[in-house]
Amino acid sequence: MVRHGAHTDGVPGQFWSVFVPCETQNKDAVRRTLEQMDVVQRMCDLYPETFSCVTDSSGERECLYKGICGCNTPWADNWLVDTSEEEPVHHGLSPFGKMVVEEMNRLGMIVDLAHVSVDTMKVVLNISKAPVIFSHSSAYSICQHRRNVPDDVLQLVASTGSLVMVNFYNAYVTCSDKAKLSNVADHMDHVKKVAGAQAVGFGGDYDGVTGVPTGLEDVSKYPMLVAELLAKNWTEQEVRGALAENLLRVFSRVEEVKRSLQGTAPHETPI
Repeated sequence: MVRHGAHTDGVPGQFWSVFVPCETQNKDAVRRTLEQMDVVQRMCDLYPETFSCVTDSSGERECLYKGICGCNTPWADNWLVDTSEEEPVHHGLSPFGKMVVEEMNRLGMIVDLAHVSVDTMKVVLNISKAPVIFSHSSAYSICQHRRNVPDDVLQLVASTGSLVMVNFYNAYVTCSDKAKLSNVADHMDHVKKVAGAQAVGFGGDYDGVTGVPTGLEDVSKYPMLVAELLAKNWTEQEVRGALAENLLRVFSRVEEVKRSLQGTAPHETPI
């Protein structure tokens, strides 16, 4: 979703999650998700002077420059299986889960690997025909939290042209209840060193977390993070990539893959 007009926070575009509770799995999760998508679309229709719902990279670029608690799904393991809290069910993806990824590629949907297990990360990165994103995950080497991305996965991110949008939640930044802006920059710098500057994004995650770093209390502090990255010898081009261009590149590539798969039939195997 893109917001129009003057933005005091300097952040005109956002991902809006359509989250449904874990207990809806194998029940009405799809219906609830579609209902939420409909609400977002109707909000855009009701307030066109404020919001635009964009569905492709060209729409996002045009608007941009104008102006979860996890659980296993029936077909994919979540990050808690890498802890002692849950047992793996699929060891990544079930056969149907692999079909879901193929269908997302065919439909031009961006695959998001935030909240999944390491096995799921690796399976998806190896089978997806399009690059994927981690919409709000940080670097495991800096903070050993299972929501973060380990270096061997970052290498797959690099080889597939994928993207890690670094999370600002204190627990994922320093593995404690306190963090500083510089700690977030350290995560971004680590992703850059392992996977390349083209693999880094801003993940935020301000809605739904209990603590964010000192100096990054809200999106109005983004310029301070930009200054910190520049102080770490990032180029202006690399910073622009992390702010928007890397995501737009992934979005464009997802659309290219969709076009290459046009005319192919979806799988009809039942769940």
